[in-house]
Amino acid sequence: MAKTCKYSSCDRPVFGGGMCRAHQWARTDKKPRTIAKRAVKDGVKAPHFGFTSQIEVFKHVYFTANKPIKCLISGRFITDCMDGPIEHWIRFYAHILPKGKYTYWRLNPRNIIMLHPEAHTIVDQGTAGQREKHPDWNWDAWDDLVEKAKKEYKQFVKDHNL
Repeated sequence: MAKTCKYSSCDRPVFGGGMCRAHQWARTDKKPRTIAKRAVKDGVKAPHFGFTSQIEVFKHVYFTANKPIKCLISGRFITDCMDGPIEHWIRFYAHILPKGKYTYWRLNPRNIIMLHPEAHTIVDQGTAGQREKHPDWNWDAWDDLVEKAKKEYKQFVKDHNL
């Protein structure tokens, strides 16, 4: 006869540690997982540019932008993006340089641009094939903006000894 799960009122066969597959979460013999810490240079603190969160930066970018706001890539107007819940309007803001790779500029308003959500999705996760589906969109302007931002970031890191 096969062993059954130790969890109360469960008669499924044991998978591991005396518990079935459905009750693996209840095991007490598992060691807690440790999360690896990211390597950070000693004494180096990322600049905050006067903001403590991305939401603050996004609001600053919106309220200081010239209205009406037009998407750089698609040319669509996106002025009324602040309506509704945060999940709705946060998708209009894109980091020019990815915040994972260019961590020091995560909260830099110069690294944030307002884009139409469809263009934002293609910029962040899209492929060249998806760009080709929109030949009338201004991809060259985006590529030029990214190259310019990379040069500025490189100079920023050099100037601040980061």
